[in-house]
Amino acid sequence: MQLIDATTRFLTDAAGRMVIHRKTDIDSAFLSDLSDARLASSAPCRSREMERVCSVPTILADKWLNEGFNIYEAKPRDILARLRSEGYEALITTSKNV
Repeated sequence: MQLIDATTRFLTDAAGRMVIHRKTDIDSAFLSDLSDARLASSAPCRSREMERVCSVPTILADKWLNEGFNIYEAKPRDILARLRSEGYEALITTSKNV
């Protein structure tokens, strides 16, 4: 498991207001690992086994919390639907229907 956290910087804009700048660097190796996991998920497994369905960076989870979507209480299919609707398909690690 790899934890990719956000870095936070406090800046002042041209008007003198405090601005919070959050950033996460996701490298291509991480995305490649997710792609490999998606391909491996096509192998048969028992339906009651636990399986990783996605890998959501903390900065995206925090963004969603600020928008009113609690990823920690949401159903996996709702998380996958939101990833797809926002163009984050690369973070999905399963090819199965959830």
